[in-house]
Formats: sequence, C-alpha cells, structure tokens
Amino acid sequence: VDFGNPLETFRQVLAHEQHVTALIHDLYRLAQREDDHATAIMLQWFITEQVEEENNVGLVVGATHPEALARVRSLAPTCSAR
Repeated sequence: VDFGNPLETFRQVLAHEQHVTALIHDLYRLAQREDDHATAIMLQWFITEQVEEENNVGLVVGATHPEALARVRSLAPTCSAR
C-alpha cells in the first residue's frame, strides 16, 4: 500500500476516522430507534473517543499554525516534527 507523503497518510487516517465516526453514529441512531438505552449510553463513550481521535489527526493535517504544531509534538514526543 502506498500512502504517499506523511501528510497524505494523515489525510487518509482522518478520512478513516470520519468513516468510523459515521458508523458509530449509525449504531447510536439504531439504538435510539430500538429504545436500547444501555447500548446508546455505551456508544456515547465511543462517540467521545472519536471526537478526540478526529481532533488529534486533524491537528496533524492542519499543523501549519505554531500552536497546532506544538500540540502535535506533545502528542508524539519521540517524533521529530520540523
């Protein structure tokens, strides 16, 4: 599999995370339609996690602002982001 350059790799990761988010939202809507409150509550945890995942990858994709780049460095302290 060819991911291209590192930025393209992260763009593909972001697209994948957005796809996963959409799938979780579909499950949440189904749980609500079925009045399955326990499953809806459990899925809220996954929704919260996906918000974090998309934000983290989005920071990498949009890391042109110095504050965003500092955040990227803090997420991966062993990497050399230049």
